[in-house]
Amino acid sequence: MSRATKWTRAFAVMAGLAPGPSAGQSGEAPDLAAILVGHDIIYVGAAWERHVASGRLVLRSLEGPSGVTSLGEWRVEDGARCLRWNPMMDWECYAVALDGSGGITFTDGFGNAVTGRLVPR
Repeated sequence: MSRATKWTRAFAVMAGLAPGPSAGQSGEAPDLAAILVGHDIIYVGAAWERHVASGRLVLRSLEGPSGVTSLGEWRVEDGARCLRWNPMMDWECYAVALDGSGGITFTDGFGNAVTGRLVPR
């Protein structure tokens, strides 16, 4: 099991989003893809992000007077969110932590983290 999968499962159980083994389940992680498709993510004062079921990723930054929209791709791999902004680029994967109260944190392989808020669509 990958480190990202372990993180996702551990945080999901702590957040109450996935039943733990004591609930008669195998401790499965929540359906991360369903969570991402069902919510926009707001990065307060910086941007919002939308994961489309087709694998398209839309990021709208709040920089400048009118902001900037970037289009990319996303997928879930071994319990991590992976994305790329250009088909010629490698996929970058991030461990996902859910705090149980609508917060979501993405952490890269270097330990850099960014936290946003899940907003139902």
